[in-house]
Amino acid sequence: MCSSDLPGVRFDGDNDWIRVSSFPYDQPVSYYFVVKPLSWTHQDTIMDGQNNTQLILQYNDSPKVAMYAGIVTGTWTELAVGDYAILLGIFNTTASVIRFNDVVYTGISAGTIDPEGFTVGARGGSSTPSNIEICEIIVYNSAHDSDTQDQVFAYLNAKYSIY
Repeated sequence: MCSSDLPGVRFDGDNDWIRVSSFPYDQPVSYYFVVKPLSWTHQDTIMDGQNNTQLILQYNDSPKVAMYAGIVTGTWTELAVGDYAILLGIFNTTASVIRFNDVVYTGISAGTIDPEGFTVGARGGSSTPSNIEICEIIVYNSAHDSDTQDQVFAYLNAKYSIY
């Protein structure tokens, strides 16, 4: 169960994922997740486009997260195993953003690849599945500014009491 006893989707890290092969959005795209990592394995994928097009993935052996749309970004440690977080990934070429609750990193160069699809819980080709729980996903076909991000985060935090 997600926080506040709301239902979620649990991916077992073995063979579970959800994929939409046709996805109408090109960069910029803003992805919001209420997510809880249940375990941590290098390269397990939280989300992807069609097949290695846009990734938010677990990176390294310690809890770190990276973004990819042609370029692997730096890694961030704010997503801890066993804790829910509101995670935002904005894919917007050299102005990409990743945010964990109130911690924001801007000006990231994640690459120029468009998603071409949408996969949650593994890479688009069904490899590197993640052992995670997803409570909610919100996707916008624009790069949200900080005020809009704050509004979406406030909505999600009010609903799930994350932080």
